[in-house]
Amino acid sequence: MVTVSTGNHALSIVYASNLFNVPVTVVMPEKSNPTKVKAIKSMGAQIVFFGRIFDESRDYAEKLAGERRA
Repeated sequence: MVTVSTGNHALSIVYASNLFNVPVTVVMPEKSNPTKVKAIKSMGAQIVFFGRIFDESRDYAEKLAGERRA
């Protein structure tokens, strides 16, 4: 699964992915909140930093999801 978030959405998605044992990659803007990044990592998600703003991250997440068929 691939999602994009600046933090809060990712926390809920990672929680759900853990319940169903589904790996998740979260694409986040490069200067995301370090506290949220740490929390997301601690829950086992792979984080990919891309873009300065959310829209750039979203576009990359869509590309990544297509490549992975996720």
